[in-house]
Amino acid sequence: MQILIIINSYLFKLLNFVLGKTKIFIVILGWFLVVSGAIMLIWPERARRKLVRMGFRQVKWILLIGALYLVSLLSSISDNFGPVIFIVGIIAIIFAYLFLKKKTFRKIQEQFAKIPVKALKVFAVIQIILGFFMIFFLKRIWF
Repeated sequence: MQILIIINSYLFKLLNFVLGKTKIFIVILGWFLVVSGAIMLIWPERARRKLVRMGFRQVKWILLIGALYLVSLLSSISDNFGPVIFIVGIIAIIFAYLFLKKKTFRKIQEQFAKIPVKALKVFAVIQIILGFFMIFFLKRIWF
């Protein structure tokens, strides 16, 4: 898990160095935030879907890391028992991963369904304001 954090950190630093210093990228990102915020202001359900995706992305990575850990644990255990246990275990881990992924997505959707439309519109307005600030100051404010 530590290696994934290090790779993610270096990748973020590289992208920040390459794309974060160029003004055209900042302007494009600012306009993207303004346009997508305006669309979410018109259709608040898009804001809800975006929030669900943002929340689920983190949970999905945690589930994937847990599944990879179980696979490595299974591979060390299956040396004693043979390849049949390993294959059955891999299939069970894949099914468990897919089942938990679907179940957590439904739970996150249920939680975000409780958010009132006013809060979603406030989220869209904040995104529009951040986009205009990025365009006006030519600095990354978000991301």
